[in-house]
Amino acid sequence: MAKPTIGFGILLTLIGIVGFVGTGASHPTALIPAFFGILILIAGILAQDEARRKHAIHGALGLALLCFLGSAIKMPTHRAPNPTAELDKHITAAVCLVYLIFGVISFVNARRK
Repeated sequence: MAKPTIGFGILLTLIGIVGFVGTGASHPTALIPAFFGILILIAGILAQDEARRKHAIHGALGLALLCFLGSAIKMPTHRAPNPTAELDKHITAAVCLVYLIFGVISFVNARRK
């Protein structure tokens, strides 16, 4: 699960950067996925060590859950400044959900062993 975690971390980082540039580089909140992506990437790197794997992956999945909830929950007064920001938010939520599903499947398989 360490390599997929690194991949998802890189993907979230790219989503944040593209979203920031796509919104005219004027909304720093577009970098939130990149912040989570960097933290998940670090957890993936730490997870390559067998002794740290369990804690690192749990931490990465916790971060992904926070990122998913922050992206998927629509605040009643929140209006995205432009369609790029809204699309970025949906892509972030989808990527985090896929990663969470992979994580749960991985945990179930590990438990069965």
